[in-house]
Amino acid sequence: MFCAHSKFVQFFKMTFSLVIPVYNVEPYIRKCLDSVIHQDFGDWEALLIDDGSTDTSGNICDEYAARDKRFRVFHKPNGGVSSARNMALDNARGEWIWFVDPDDWIMPSALNRLATVAGRYCCDTILFGIEYYNTKGQLLGSDDTEDAFGKSKDEVISESDYPPVCYLLRRNIVENAQLRFTEGVAVGEDLEFQYKYFMLCQRPVSANLRLYGCLRREGSATCNPHTLIDNAIHIPNVLGRLVDFVESYNIAESKWLAARLNRVFKSAMSSNYLVRDFRDGLQQKIRNADRRLMDMGFFKYRDAAVKAAVTDMRLYFACQRLRKFLKR
Repeated sequence: MFCAHSKFVQFFKMTFSLVIPVYNVEPYIRKCLDSVIHQDFGDWEALLIDDGSTDTSGNICDEYAARDKRFRVFHKPNGGVSSARNMALDNARGEWIWFVDPDDWIMPSALNRLATVAGRYCCDTILFGIEYYNTKGQLLGSDDTEDAFGKSKDEVISESDYPPVCYLLRRNIVENAQLRFTEGVAVGEDLEFQYKYFMLCQRPVSANLRLYGCLRREGSATCNPHTLIDNAIHIPNVLGRLVDFVESYNIAESKWLAARLNRVFKSAMSSNYLVRDFRDGLQQKIRNADRRLMDMGFFKYRDAAVKAAVTDMRLYFACQRLRKFLKR
């Protein structure tokens, strides 16, 4: 499916806003910024949000901005990655937004390839693949996406979650809904933002292209497991905010959304069962979310596990233990 006004990418004004939150990544930030400045597609801006770095990361950002005005640097007190991304969203000017982590990099010609996809298809979201590397530069693996153009949202957006760095967003959708990351949340903020955006987009496409390189290192956000206490506190609240969003925007149930709501329910149940102090409050939050979704006509997310948990958390975990026992 071709857009009449953008049949050829050279006739189509394309602007990318790359959102790069920066905090104490002195050994890695140059590789990230070099991967941007060496792109063969020139119509981009990179918003570098120095989130109170205590090393020379902020100075390196200033250095690149002095070399190329397409780098826009903002220095702020430390407030976490969500607050840094939100500052970038408040200042972004591009048609498309791409979240990039400062210790990662984008592949050569990535922006050119994305511009070609965006110019050829009437889309509002572009999904693509990722490669994972260790600190020695060795390829550890990849997550690939299939080519999917002109298909329904349920066909394009699989039941798996996507890393926040592996999809391109339309800024007008983000701004029209004033979508922002929930600040002060230790876990789930990426997926909460992603699910909300996916609820609003209408024409996603998927390209079988690996356009992002991710560094797996100790101490990085992607490698640090969240504590049970963080999950117990935050995941039930993420579920509640997602239900609020469904209600506010009158979102209809779909296959991809049902799968994700089911996953959030189970994540909330698992972490809270192990943290005993939160069980009573969790049970009520689970029931409230379930009741509200059912009142809005949502049923597909309610598999046997969710139904058991709504009835009694102890029943849910008794069923889980029985299931494991029968599989032996």
